Amino acid sequence: MSQRCYFAYGQHMATAMMGGCVAGAHLVGRGQLREWALSLDHMGADGSAKANLRRDPGAEVWGVIYRLPAGGLAALDAALLGYRRVELDPVDDAGAVRPCTAHLSDIVDETWTAVDVYRDQLVAGAREHALPETYVEALEALPAKPGRLPGCGGR
Repeated sequence: MSQRCYFAYGQHMATAMMGGCVAGAHLVGRGQLREWALSLDHMGADGSAKANLRRDPGAEVWGVIYRLPAGGLAALDAALLGYRRVELDPVDDAGAVRPCTAHLSDIVDETWTAVDVYRDQLVAGAREHALPETYVEALEALPAKPGRLPGCGGR
């Protein structure tokens, strides 16, 4: 199976987090997904909200594009329980469309809250890859409660 590009918008933006789940993941660069918004409305197995995508005209989500080796998507499938694969078209820093796979969930509830450690991982991944400061600030402003996280998928 050939390598596939993957758009990470949650805690897998962080190189260490992605590498811990998918050995051999190769950083391609930053990506911007237009007409989508980030939401914290998927409940993880730990009972706290996790990152998700929802269509939203005029919105944008920033993230990180990785090239995954064979078996990489299966590893992420196992880590991201309750999510399904989707095909998206983020734009890279050169303005080129980069067809990518990503994960999103249909199991949502906007009343759930993320834990602060999870939100901080989103912020750290965004800072690591120099996502726009206004986007980083929006991540920092996401509501969160005290807590901790298990495993590589934040399940």
